Parts: sequence; structure tokens; C-alpha cells
Amino acid sequence: MNLVHGPDGSIWVVDYYREIIEDYSAIPRHLQQQYTLDELRALTPRDVQPFIRHSAESVRVHALQLADRWFAKEGGRAVLDATLAAATIETSPRVLIQIALSLGESRDSRAFAMLARYAREKPSVRWMDVAVLASLHGRSGELLAELIREPGAAAALIPSLAQSIAARRNETELAQAINFVVTAKSDLQSVVLNALANGRKNAPRKPLGDVAARKTLATLAASPQAEVRKATRALEDTFLVTVADNEGLVPAGQLPPVETVSDETFRKFVAALAGPRDVERGHTLFVQACATCHRIGKEGHEVGPDLVGQIGLGDEALIKDLLMPNDRIRPGYETTLLQLADGGAVTGILREDGATSITLMQPNGVERVLLRKDVTGVRRLAGSLMPSFAEGLPPVDMANVLAWLRGNLKTPKPVQAMLFDDEPGFASLLNEGAGSADVISAKPRSGARCLSITPPQRYSARLPGWKYRIVEKPSTPDEFRYLRLAWRATGDGVMLELAANGPWPKADDPRRRYFAGKNTTSWKAHEVRDTLPVEWRDEIFDLWKDCGDFTLTGLAPTAMGGTAFFDRIELIQQPVQP
Repeated sequence: MNLVHGPDGSIWVVDYYREIIEDYSAIPRHLQQQYTLDELRALTPRDVQPFIRHSAESVRVHALQLADRWFAKEGGRAVLDATLAAATIETSPRVLIQIALSLGESRDSRAFAMLARYAREKPSVRWMDVAVLASLHGRSGELLAELIREPGAAAALIPSLAQSIAARRNETELAQAINFVVTAKSDLQSVVLNALANGRKNAPRKPLGDVAARKTLATLAASPQAEVRKATRALEDTFLVTVADNEGLVPAGQLPPVETVSDETFRKFVAALAGPRDVERGHTLFVQACATCHRIGKEGHEVGPDLVGQIGLGDEALIKDLLMPNDRIRPGYETTLLQLADGGAVTGILREDGATSITLMQPNGVERVLLRKDVTGVRRLAGSLMPSFAEGLPPVDMANVLAWLRGNLKTPKPVQAMLFDDEPGFASLLNEGAGSADVISAKPRSGARCLSITPPQRYSARLPGWKYRIVEKPSTPDEFRYLRLAWRATGDGVMLELAANGPWPKADDPRRRYFAGKNTTSWKAHEVRDTLPVEWRDEIFDLWKDCGDFTLTGLAPTAMGGTAFFDRIELIQQPVQP
């Protein structure tokens, strides 16, 4: 085959017979006899071999195109040997590209070694990276290992190679690539890890089954280099963590057992809500069972999430959280396991991941600081530090605890800025983009109307009057931290982009971009959930935590593969559900 430059500026891979059919003069006169023999199926490797080192560039190219069919066959060793010998002295970029493409037909280890050599030594040859990648045929992992061991001048090829490995979704090949990374230098480790994460950005979130690869990620997550730790976390986020991953890692007693709660048991707890409640008893139980990790007023410890964020949930939702704490762990409160050099392990909630130390928060407000040199692995676990109360707390006492919580979780009247609710003219404000926007009355989440977007998106970077300050601790009516909305979609996915003082996020920066379902764009974004919200779903985004300080001036509702719907988009100061 040939690589040619198409009229649209892209690279075309074409069969050499088409070139000949369309322009017979493309056949060098020295090889017209060989092409005739080929048509008669009488061509042999011996007929082609002399021309592989011909003085004319075009003759060498066509000779290679005729010869490579024998590279993997009996009787083709001599012509492969001649090609490998010519490859070491060739200088023509066109012929170098053809050699790389032709060597892809061979499974000989020497052919692979030559491809690796070209990757290291010929990166300045135009399209060499494409030719090498096209010729690997299942050997991408091997080449990655070779280039990690000895990169040479192949720095620009390594990210593309790693990303292609991850995009193929072959777990065996991906696990091998992850295990190779640990042998690389730290600057190369972060490059490869980020590329693997990019390659998996649209992959379904499933558990990483390879035990050795999980162990490697744990080792990399304990790296003294911040960029390596960050890249490791980005790759880990593309996998689903399961309770089974914890087996053999967590010392006895450091995590509560996982409880299975039947629907019958759940209904018993719900039924108890209809009976009388003892608020004082609820207070006593909170101090005994909850205050080790949660604080209300002057009682308890700030280890787990602020319970104010739960006050808007119904009693049944709160019961489900108390009975099955592993089902919904708030971001930032995942259990972290530190594997220690002395063979021990410590669990807690990661509070600080510093250059020289790691800080975990443990029940009763215990702050555990460990020197990074003593930590050999960092793992994020599926289990919550919070135990299930299915066995230890009778249904009537659960009702008592909820009664006390309701009476003591006092929240100030929320300050909010409604960005969109029922305004018919809002769609016309989104005056850019190839999609369409409309405010419709069909199936709104609340009120009378919702916003409908067709692919790809409608947007405005500067909406009238929009200068909302996003800060860590809002203290004035024009300061906010959270964005709350409801969305649903058909097709592949739904996304929302936010403009900061006019500009949109860069394509490779996930900040100020959120999606659910499948991200079919080329933009990085925060994954809210990996399933498409086909029915209305309420979401709260912690804008400051994800993006830092900025001024919100515009937004871009985005539909991917179908129509997306948005309703009740608002900024709030506290993360309270509607």
C-alpha cells in the first residue's frame, strides 16, 4: 500500500494497484515485466529482490510493494533479508515510509526491531509515526515497552502509541502497558499515563481485572512526583472500583463488612417512619454511632461529608444511605488505602497528598500523617468507612435518629441565582452554534417549560447580566460555589460547558465542562455519571472544587447523538437538593 497526501490535506492509505490503473506510467519501466508476471501469477521473490536497492527511488518503492507479500511466507526470507539490509542505509523519506509499511507484513523479530529503530531514529520523516503505528498489528504493547526502555527521539510518538493501546479496549494489552510504565522515568510515566487515560475517555467504566496492573497503579499513585500521581488518578478514574478489589489488601477491622439489604428489610425501616419518634433517643444514638465521623453544631468530628448537604433528601433516601453506604459515596470522601513499606496498611479519607507526606482522616477526627518514603502504594477502595446500620440499629431507632437530625440540621435560607427556569426568550440568547435551542412545554422537570437542544450545541460566551463569581466560601449575594440543574437526553450523552470571563475551556482541559452518558466530542470533561439520563436527573456540580475561582459569563448546553433537555439551571451557595 501507499501513503499519499489527499486534496483535503489528510493522509490517504491507498492500494498500489489503483495507482497503476489510474496512471500506467506510475510503473517504472524497470518493473513493468515484474508487474506483468504478477498479473500472470508467475512472479517470484527472486524477480523482485534485485530492485530493492535500485538507484531509482520509485523503483525501490514499487519493488517493496511487490515484495512484502512474501515477508511472512516460506521462501520469502531472502527478500526480507534484502529489505532489512536496505533499511539500514536508506535515506529517501518516501522509501523509508514504504519500508515501514512493508515491514508490517512480517512477524519476524528483526522486522519489529527495525520498526522500533525507525520510531527512535526517523521521527523527522513525515508520516513515519503513522506508518509505524499502522504496521504494528497487535505489537503496540511491545513497541511501547521498547520505547519506554530506550525512547531515543520517539518522544512525540509515545503518547499516540499509548493512546491507541487504551482506545482498543483490550484489557490484556492495556494491563501490559500499565505494568511497563513503572519502569519508565517519572517524566515519561506521566506522559504515558495521561495518554492511556485519554484513550479510555469514552470507554465504559468497568473494573480493571488484572491484579498486577492494579498493584502497579497503586505504586504509581504513591510516586513522589505530583504529575505522576495526578496522571495515575486520571487513569484510575476511567475504571470502576469494586469491593472485590479490596480482598487481601485491607487489614481486619479497618473497613466495615459489606451488608446486603433486601427489599423486605428496607421496607421495615420505611414502615417505622409512620410510628412515634423519640428525639432524645435519636440524639443519644447520633453521639454513639454517627458523631465519630459527622459533626452537627458542637458535637462530633468533621471526617465524613457535611450532613447539611443531605437535608433536602427524603427520609427514604436517607434510610437507603444509612443502610447501604457503599452505593453512593460523595466525591472526595472515597476510602483510601496506604500500603506501607513495613508490610502494613492504613485506611482513611485522603485529606492531603503532599510532596513529602500523605494525610488521612480517620474516625473520631484522628489525623494520620505518613511520610511518603514509607508508603509503597496508594489505592482508592470501593467500600465506605461508614458501616451499614441494617443489623446494628432497629428500624424504630433509625426513625429516632432521622427525627433528631431533621430538628438539628438548620440551614439558612439559600441564596440562589436562577439562570434558567421557564423563560421563553432564553433560547434566543444562545445565539451561536450549529444546533438549535427551543423552550418547550413538553415534559418539564418543574414549572411549565424546559430547554431543548439539538446536536451539537447552542451557546453564548457572554449572556446579558452574567457576571457570577465562583468562590470557595460565598459570603455575598453575588458569590456562589455550586451549580444545580436537571437534565435528560436521548442519543449518546449530554454536556454543559461554562464560559469564564468570555473564553471557553480548552479542548484538553476538563474544567468547566460536565457530561453524562458517552462523551462523543474531542473535548475533555468531568464525567458526572457513565449512564445516559433518559429521565430527568437532578445534579449538583461543585464548581469551585472542580475549577477554582472564576467569573461565570456564559454557557453552552450540548447534545450528543440526540436531543438534550435542561431545566431549572441555578447557582447556589450550599449543596442542597431541590
